[in-house]
Amino acid sequence: MFCVKDNQPGLFTALDTLDWHQVPITHQVTDRGHGRVEARTWQADPTSPKPPDGPPAACTARSPSPG
Repeated sequence: MFCVKDNQPGLFTALDTLDWHQVPITHQVTDRGHGRVEARTWQADPTSPKPPDGPPAACTARSPSPG
């Protein structure tokens, strides 16, 4: 797994155009600490390529909020 950011515009755009609202959340965690609450969600697109054809597309999102 690797992180894709804005410094890889082609790959970022390709992953960003996937319909992540339709991909089920496979795991969710909520942590509290240092005066805030963080919710993390993981999604894996079941329609994306599987190895050896390519890595599957996955999305991890972090949502910090004041605790």
